[in-house]
Amino acid sequence: MALLETHELGVSIAGIPVCREISIAVEARQCWGILGKNGSGKTTLLHTLAGLRPAANGDILINGNRLQHLTRRQIARSIGVLFQDYNDIFPSTVLESALIGRHPYLNTWQWETENDVALARSALQQVEMDNMESRIVTTLSGGERQRECDAHDPDRLVHMVP
Repeated sequence: MALLETHELGVSIAGIPVCREISIAVEARQCWGILGKNGSGKTTLLHTLAGLRPAANGDILINGNRLQHLTRRQIARSIGVLFQDYNDIFPSTVLESALIGRHPYLNTWQWETENDVALARSALQQVEMDNMESRIVTTLSGGERQRECDAHDPDRLVHMVP
């Protein structure tokens, strides 16, 4: 079973089709790229795949489940999106930022546990950033920032970077 798949997916912007009849199956350990001119709909497609905007037609499935039947929490446990423009309103450390990946697993108003901290540290180690956990995120380079976002939740099935 594919981690993420689409069947005859259509994506439109203001009624103008930008993607038609896309059928893909993203399997574990695969890396995909989306190429196109500026303004051609690449980011809109990724936002649609993540359930952040509706599809014009077709189906999106995560682990065989239709996207529209999943809760935001279930989707967040499977898909991560690193947006093009990201401004840190509050300064945070790399470890604090990595802990954001644990939020879909917490109840409302629940704080992270020691287990969550251990999982975040393990994720930072997997992306070779365990020696940076005390650094303020705004001091990271662009590449370091993308690696740090991968550490948000290594259990997510798909990470999408517009």
